Amino acid sequence: MKIDIERIEPCKRLLKIEVPQDIVSKEFDEVYKDIRKVANVPGFRVGKAPLDILKTHYKEESRKEVLKRLVPAMCIEAMKEKELSPVSEPGISNVELKEDNLLSFHAEVEVEPEVNLKRYKGFKIKKKNIKVTDEDVERVIGSLQDREAEFAAIENRTAGTGDYLDCDMEYTVDSEVIKRNDVRILLGDKRELPGFSEQLTGSKPGDEKKFSLTMPAGDAKSEGAAKVSHFKVSVKGIKEKKLPRIDDEFAMSLGDYKNLEELKKNIRDEIESTNESKVQDDMNVQIINELILNSSFDCPQSMVERHLDGLVKQARNRLVSDGMKKEVVDSKEDTLREHLKERAVREIKVFFLLDKIAKNEGLAVSAEEIDNEIEFRARISGKSADRTKTYLEEKGLMDDLELGILSKKVMDFLLKNSSIEEVET
Repeated sequence: MKIDIERIEPCKRLLKIEVPQDIVSKEFDEVYKDIRKVANVPGFRVGKAPLDILKTHYKEESRKEVLKRLVPAMCIEAMKEKELSPVSEPGISNVELKEDNLLSFHAEVEVEPEVNLKRYKGFKIKKKNIKVTDEDVERVIGSLQDREAEFAAIENRTAGTGDYLDCDMEYTVDSEVIKRNDVRILLGDKRELPGFSEQLTGSKPGDEKKFSLTMPAGDAKSEGAAKVSHFKVSVKGIKEKKLPRIDDEFAMSLGDYKNLEELKKNIRDEIESTNESKVQDDMNVQIINELILNSSFDCPQSMVERHLDGLVKQARNRLVSDGMKKEVVDSKEDTLREHLKERAVREIKVFFLLDKIAKNEGLAVSAEEIDNEIEFRARISGKSADRTKTYLEEKGLMDDLELGILSKKVMDFLLKNSSIEEVET
């Protein structure tokens, strides 16, 4: 087989392939054998028609079948011979099958980039020393206290700032009526629309309040533009929040804690664990930034586009879940793609950089490491390891699992081979 290769772009190659006549002739023989088994030729029993008769009756069908079999097979063989690592399906063109059985065609294929990485050891990395303060712990205690609060009915006065209203509500935007029942509203909540709490201050159970407010541009309900919304709120009750005392009894009510001090220690440990993860993530970002600064290569466009498609899909789903209409989300498609393109390119670059380092250093993932990760995920989900593995296999997620393990091994290697300086925050 004759193969000429041209570098038409940094990550694109054009293969000009000529398949020898003997290979093509042999494939024709195989095709005619298969045709003979099922061919219904007048005057002959099925499977008994002579070859020359078959060639007359099935010339075009056999030609199409030979091309269907040989072109992809020879393309794969050519890429292997030229040691190309394709990242997308090749584009086939200029297919020509001559009467003398000489087959030629072109294949344009996107390949893995030639990663030029100057260095990946000896980076200077700053490690933040984040101390957990008593104020950090008290903030969490306050959140728990707020979560465990009880609500008591108020019957001897009207609603004021800091009170909670239980109500049914409907509002109209552009003629669309949206109803929400059994809503609890905190009067004075800064997250509400400007003027919303003021309209409900002084209300009492049984009141029906009607008013109009302007939704600011960018609000999920306003769909990007400032709009007037008409509200109707039926007040069902007024409540005040009763916070529990923070003491040993409070701590014991939250779980298996002997006293308040034990709860605080647990909270401190959790904050420290969270901070450690943040510090690790920050150092990883520094490593990645250094790798990108010390490298130069172009990413395969098809990989970038596929990854970008996934990022855009995630962003669209978030917007819809935040209350934005699908039509509005659709109108933002181009903006989302433009906004996320740089991230897509960066993440594909990181993939190839870590892959190159793994190969250079002989880093790989063992079967034991895969099993350990599956068992870890099983414990978290409360399922058996076998069931977890079956799920990952059925969803096609085993490659992602292995890639995640390998990426962590590479990052650990890079950090061990960096100069780390602790800094106070």
